[in-house]
This record gives sequence, C-alpha cells and structure tokens, in this order.
Amino acid sequence: MSYAILDNNRFYAEGLRYALLRRGVQLEVQSDTVQWQPSLLTRRVLVVRCRFSVAATHQALITILLRLETARWKGSLYLVCNEKGWALATHLRKRFSTLTLYIIDDRIAVADAAYLLAKEPRRVRSLDCCLTGLEFNVLDLMLTGLPVRHIAIVTDMSEKQVSTHKCNALKKLNANNLLQLLL
Repeated sequence: MSYAILDNNRFYAEGLRYALLRRGVQLEVQSDTVQWQPSLLTRRVLVVRCRFSVAATHQALITILLRLETARWKGSLYLVCNEKGWALATHLRKRFSTLTLYIIDDRIAVADAAYLLAKEPRRVRSLDCCLTGLEFNVLDLMLTGLPVRHIAIVTDMSEKQVSTHKCNALKKLNANNLLQLLL
C-alpha cells in the first residue's frame, strides 16, 4: 500500500507524511500539491484537503476524482475538511459513489489523522449535510465571479432561485457570505 498526500499547504502535507512514517508505516508516502498526476493511479490511499478556494483547489480535486472514477480506481480516498468543507465533501462522496471516499475532520491532530489512515476505517465520519447539485453549481459559478443575473441565465433559473440556492448552500457550509467561505 502506498500513500499520496495532496495539499497546497506544504506544512500540513509534510506533517502528515512524517506522522505516518513515525507510526511505522513501511510504505511509500508521497506529499504534493492538489493536482492530477498519472502516478496517483498507482497509489492505494489518497489524502486530500477538501475546501472551496479562490485558487481553484476544488476544481483540481474534482478533476482528480473524475480521472480516478474513469480509470475505475479501487483505492481509498480520504477528504480532510473543516466545517466549511463538510457539505462539499459529502456532495463529492455522493457524486462519486463508485469511489471509496472517507471524510476526516481537520480539527483532529495530524498524529490522530495518521492513526486513522494507518488502520482500515469502518466509518471515519458521517455527515448529514450535503449540497444538492444545484447548490454546488450555483456556488461554483459564483466563485468564478459570475453575477447572479448571469448564473440565472446559464442555469435557466430565476434570480430568486439562484439566490435561494446560494443561501441554502452557505447555511450548510456554515458561512455568512461568499467571502467568509473563501477565507
């Protein structure tokens, strides 16, 4: 079994890599940024920090998941997320149901995360909140900078419906506005 830890925060990725190695994992542990690489298909476990981001980290994550799903990858993928990322993570778990996705709360210590990864999980985290497809699409379009009026035209909804989906998604993500979601 080999691990790949993907996170744009190099300190977190290296800390988790080191914690795994200290736990006696006698396997290859690689850390890198959140981006697609063909070598990910050879890994048995992927760990990715999951969050909406101005830097389009969530788009890179979706690209990775699409390619893993297309290749019928049979490993385990752990999404490490904070409160604001829970709804995104559960949406992704629902959307990519053919992949084995687990969710880990990023408030646990790196050493504890390494413990969870070193053993076979039963259920790492069960979350009730989940973004609907429309809520996810509306937020995704808003994060690219499109105004509500243009999103309404693109999605064939009224401006009121777009605003409602935005508000519902922000509630599920425990954010008051888009700026708070991005920080």
